[in-house]
Amino acid sequence: METPREEACELNWYLMGGRDTEEKLSILTAWVLIAERRQIPYSLELPTDALPAGLGDDHRDTCLKILALYGK
Repeated sequence: METPREEACELNWYLMGGRDTEEKLSILTAWVLIAERRQIPYSLELPTDALPAGLGDDHRDTCLKILALYGK
């Protein structure tokens, strides 16, 4: 699995190829946690939501909530 490596990273649903929904959600969730741990600002884009680049507990929690509620 790839991990976010740049000074800022874009976590984008549309750039994940033909993976199924659950796999995309799982990978994006892991990337949010990795980026946060490494203190790399990250944005998140899904078909239903988009957040600009950010960092910190509130940003992480918002991203994780969006991912957890996707499709519900």
